[in-house]
Amino acid sequence: MKGVLIVVAALTTVTGGTGELVLPYHAPASTWNEALPLGNGRLGAMAYGGTSLERLDLNEDTFWGGGPNDAGDPRMKAILPEIRRRILSDGPDAAWDWYQKNGLGRYTSKNADSFPYLPIGSLLLRFDGYDWPTGYRRALSLEDAVFRVEYDLDGVRYARETFISLADDVMVVRLTASKPGSLSFSAFFDTTNPQYPKSASDGLNICYYGYATRAFGVSGVERFHAVLQPEVKGGEVVSEGGVLTVRNADEAVLWCSIATSFKDWTDGKSVDEKAKAERLLVRDAWGGGLGRVCPRPHPAAGRPFKRIVQEHDSDEDRQVTRKELKDGIE
Repeated sequence: MKGVLIVVAALTTVTGGTGELVLPYHAPASTWNEALPLGNGRLGAMAYGGTSLERLDLNEDTFWGGGPNDAGDPRMKAILPEIRRRILSDGPDAAWDWYQKNGLGRYTSKNADSFPYLPIGSLLLRFDGYDWPTGYRRALSLEDAVFRVEYDLDGVRYARETFISLADDVMVVRLTASKPGSLSFSAFFDTTNPQYPKSASDGLNICYYGYATRAFGVSGVERFHAVLQPEVKGGEVVSEGGVLTVRNADEAVLWCSIATSFKDWTDGKSVDEKAKAERLLVRDAWGGGLGRVCPRPHPAAGRPFKRIVQEHDSDEDRQVTRKELKDGIE
């Protein structure tokens, strides 16, 4: 009964009394624990909702440190019969205590518990002069999995929508302003890991790429490649040295694609991660919607932004509405 009460209380907090499943806040996140999660099962992001600096911490489900190797410790063979005997006679806890005192230490393989799961890095959006807004609100909808930020500044209402599409397998950030020509920002990738911060501009796109780190004596094998593609209405767009700059625009949409060289557990390097990341963007380009776009041909051009959102929402709805819990309280 206690567990049921906890679930009901959580749902009541989430809905906020409106019937909509949403997590609302009236200040940006200051730490990772306060950020809100987005994901589609392959890609993930933690969104902070900043006004002068928006931070999106990124990951991809196949990106790990180290690489394929034989992690078995041959010394385990000699003591395995004794471990089995102690499990059957004294129980698993006692057998584990014995192993730690008389075995090979804390771990049962050469690679400790596991290779580390690695973050890709962060996508940062910098807004100069946006430090003191009013009417701030950030919220994550649990119904359509869209993270929304809104605030007022100098008589202009700014809004951002961020989601990771299950249908299209990319992250999408849409930025709007209530007054034409009011949207200015810069976008770039960043990381705290000095081993793989490599960014470059490719046309109007930003590319960010590198290698996995070494772990337990095993060199990092996997590679990753991220691409940020802008589509902007009005204003000026410049991409140079891995930094995208948008000035005095009416609206902008940023597409972020991430891929790795992972194929399977025996092969972490045979997939062309750059081609895969670019292929996802070609499929998802929506051309004709806002106007200025990375100067490349897109076979799927013409898909309006509303359609992308509708397809995302439809897929998300099928996931969220599979089960429903009713508390019986009218």
